[in-house]
Amino acid sequence: MNKLKERPDLAPDPKFIQSLRNRVIVHKKTSKKNTYLPIFVMTSVISILAILIVLTLPTAEERQTLIYQTAGESCANKEESKIVGSWEVIGKEERALYRVSDQHKNKIVKHRPMTFSEVNELLYDEKNQYGVEDFAGYNIGDTITIHDVVRDITYDDDQDISKVKFNTHQNAYTLLVFKGDVRSHIEVNSRVTFYFKVVPLIDCFEYETLEIVRKWEEGVYPTIDDYLIK
Repeated sequence: MNKLKERPDLAPDPKFIQSLRNRVIVHKKTSKKNTYLPIFVMTSVISILAILIVLTLPTAEERQTLIYQTAGESCANKEESKIVGSWEVIGKEERALYRVSDQHKNKIVKHRPMTFSEVNELLYDEKNQYGVEDFAGYNIGDTITIHDVVRDITYDDDQDISKVKFNTHQNAYTLLVFKGDVRSHIEVNSRVTFYFKVVPLIDCFEYETLEIVRKWEEGVYPTIDDYLIK
């Protein structure tokens, strides 16, 4: 620096100084761009992931369809219903069913082979103190296993159907109706085992019944082989 003061003729070249300034300016611009590049890349990746998530999530309609398919029914044309006191009135035929309490729905029951009498007890709502169309401790899609003693068998040759009787209570009984003559499969006073699938009583509603009962309502009598465990 002292030598520069002594030799003013050695002052820096203005063009050289300007070139240094241009280099500094260019460097600053470049570093500024680099700071924005990762942010832009991250924003793009996040946007793409968000779009993929939205595209893969089921719509409300698809979620509803999935729930009802699990129940084994299609609910595109669900009947209207209304609540009247302790009843739910469903459809144009105004089929009235007792409403099921949450206590009954959430009751825990050990799944094991039962008699018809024990199965009937599952249909009693202890909180509301009346019979309901819901098997306590079982959901739609579950299987109920019945192990009970045959009390009587009658065969109608004209209709080709058999009626199999089981005692439910002292003055009550359960009657199963099958296509064909079942006497070659089971005998009176013998203990037999059936399995029945729990299905919706009415499409798209949570009320329950057994698959064989739904078939009877549709005018179909299944063979005993469809349910008998040999």
